[in-house]
Amino acid sequence: FLPLENFCITITYFRGNKDYLQHIYQPTFIRMPPWVIGILLGYIIFKYQQVRIPKGANICLWFFSLSLMVYLILIHVVFTRNQYDPLRSAVFNSCARSAWAIALSLIIYLCVTGHGG
Repeated sequence: FLPLENFCITITYFRGNKDYLQHIYQPTFIRMPPWVIGILLGYIIFKYQQVRIPKGANICLWFFSLSLMVYLILIHVVFTRNQYDPLRSAVFNSCARSAWAIALSLIIYLCVTGHGG
């Protein structure tokens, strides 16, 4: 029952935002950069699995990736509390998915190579 309820809410949201749905949410090329980042991560893991990362660099990479993820989650507060700015929205929508994929790829790479903590 709950997933169906969420689905109905989503459909209701998109009914009023057809431009958003058609130009930002649905196109395949919008989702392609994170997919390519994942493919590159797979190649890097295959080629460079036996890498030694110094402890300081490991901590910095973990801090960077987790900070980036927290930033991408909390930036929505800025969008909801301020007036709509097309430039800010365009920059966020063009970079957020790729930035999330990069942060997640770093975490996956660090864990796969034995630097997970």
